[in-house]
Amino acid sequence: MQSFTSLELELLKSGYVRIAYVELYCPRDGGWRCATLEAPLTMGCPHCGLVRRATAIALGFTRSPGQWERWESPLSPHALSFLHSSIDEAERFRNERKRRYHERPHFNRGSKILEASAIP
Repeated sequence: MQSFTSLELELLKSGYVRIAYVELYCPRDGGWRCATLEAPLTMGCPHCGLVRRATAIALGFTRSPGQWERWESPLSPHALSFLHSSIDEAERFRNERKRRYHERPHFNRGSKILEASAIP
């Protein structure tokens, strides 16, 4: 049985190149996959060009790195608006928690001591 190193050398001698099968997801244009010569952390979306996070999902060998192929359709306008509203709501919640935290009396900052009935 051959070791992987010797198999790799034989493949390289036969004209194969080492590739990374990379995928990225763009909320506007969907999910894309491609065989590339390197596995970068970010890549431009093949449709709109915006930089997105890329993930190497497999390593292998091929004679010709492939073209981009769409594997998942983009989000519908309804799903996108729901996603954006959920993000906005979470941000409002975080800001409200920060505001309430900073309004509390902090004894280590020299705030006045309030009566028990005045504390919310």
